[in-house]
Amino acid sequence: DSESDDSYWDSDSDESSSSSDSDDDGQVGIARWLKKTPTKEDTSAKKAKKDRAQRSQRAAAAQAAAAAEEDEDDDGFTAVGKDGKAVEAPKYNERNLNEHLLALIASRGRKNTNKLESIKSLETLLGVGVNALQKAKVLMALVSAQFDSAPSSGYLPIEMWHKAQSRLNELLSLLEANHQITILETGDSHDYEEDFEYNNATITLRGSIIASIDRLDDEFTKSLRNIDPHTPEYVERMRDTVPLYLTIVRAQGYFEHRNLNDSLCRVAFRRLEHLYYRTDQVNLHVESAAAALPRTGESHVVPASTAGNMEAIIHSLCTFLYLNADTLLRSRAMLMHVFNHALHKRYYVARDLLLMSHIQENVHQADVDTQVLYNRAIAQLGLAAFRLGKIQESFEHLVELMSVGHHRELLSQGVGQLRMHQLSPNEEQLQRQRQLPFHININLELLECVFLTSSMLLEIPFMASANINPDARRAPISRAFRRLLDYNERQVFIGPPENTRDHIMAAAKSLAAGEWEDARDFI
Repeated sequence: DSESDDSYWDSDSDESSSSSDSDDDGQVGIARWLKKTPTKEDTSAKKAKKDRAQRSQRAAAAQAAAAAEEDEDDDGFTAVGKDGKAVEAPKYNERNLNEHLLALIASRGRKNTNKLESIKSLETLLGVGVNALQKAKVLMALVSAQFDSAPSSGYLPIEMWHKAQSRLNELLSLLEANHQITILETGDSHDYEEDFEYNNATITLRGSIIASIDRLDDEFTKSLRNIDPHTPEYVERMRDTVPLYLTIVRAQGYFEHRNLNDSLCRVAFRRLEHLYYRTDQVNLHVESAAAALPRTGESHVVPASTAGNMEAIIHSLCTFLYLNADTLLRSRAMLMHVFNHALHKRYYVARDLLLMSHIQENVHQADVDTQVLYNRAIAQLGLAAFRLGKIQESFEHLVELMSVGHHRELLSQGVGQLRMHQLSPNEEQLQRQRQLPFHININLELLECVFLTSSMLLEIPFMASANINPDARRAPISRAFRRLLDYNERQVFIGPPENTRDHIMAAAKSLAAGEWEDARDFI
């Protein structure tokens, strides 16, 4: 037996040594342990192996798809869960509506929750509700679930936005028809199974209509911020402005009728945001659609006597906010009021309103959005002064804004890199989130043209008088304009003017030489 064992191990060692020798292909020494260079045969073998694996995966996927399709076609089988028990579809009725509604609300925000399935379940519950109380509770949860379907980076899909707006309008219609139901943030949840026996008693539900209005408006602004403004999609999206405004007006009527002052101030500010930057001709078309809405009573925020007068409507909204809103909303409403006055050539009214508010004394301590609104109001004031021929006033309004070199960022109309400071990714993302939609922007080329023209009309006569009077001060009135003029004069070859800045520089040279007619033609 020992000899047979020895012969066994000997034969085994001989076979292993012969196989290793054949694998080494005649290599000896350290070359046996170095990395081998793959041959064409090795590469083709690996490729064939990979192709076989891919074919097997495709076959398995096709087989699984066929099995799933067969399961869908065959109604004789029952779905089975992990524990082996049959999974049955939930049966909704008015008696167990609260139970299923609470389960769906509790599943919000969980990792494995299917948001679209939750929305479908809530829509099914809405059809099961038998009275206004049950429908109101389901509608509040449904609107919130639709907003939850928005991606973390981006905006709510437009189709889902329309559905959320439709459900919110349905909720407002329900509350307008049932005055005994009120929705407050401090209300009761009313998770009682006896809700199906509701007998139209006075009741207060826990919820927030104004939060849904704010979210709907914010998602609309996000979509406009992310869509290319030079495409038909942007124009198509802008058509939703009027339906959104009508929803805001309806919410204002609801809050006014229920005496909810805090929510009323916030929704009045939202309404003002949609009006202040547009001309009266455009706003009158929007207000004509709002006038056709059914009224629950006389409004004290925007009285019926202001119909057809946009100046009076905006004045009523701003006056209400001055008297009832907090400090932040009052400041922003005042700046919007100034902007609207300046837009319609009421320069002296806008200037006096701004000076009486004293907001310019502490605007640097305000939040970023308020500072942007202040910069926009100042820019519009400069344009209004220029329209009236107030060159000195126009220059004084625009010099601080236009001399810094990054007025695009100060007006939230673009993202740019500063000369001595590079924005971090987080700072750039914050600037993009604060960027205003394209249709709200002020024309930057027009703003630069007004500023440079005002500077030219002030600087060129000052330069001419300084050459005659040696005692005159040498400091320029507009350093930005003088720097551009000096750079233009140092150029060896100057071609014909091509853009706004070139035309104004050519006009400034002609004006300095006494050729005012040529300067007029360049301007």
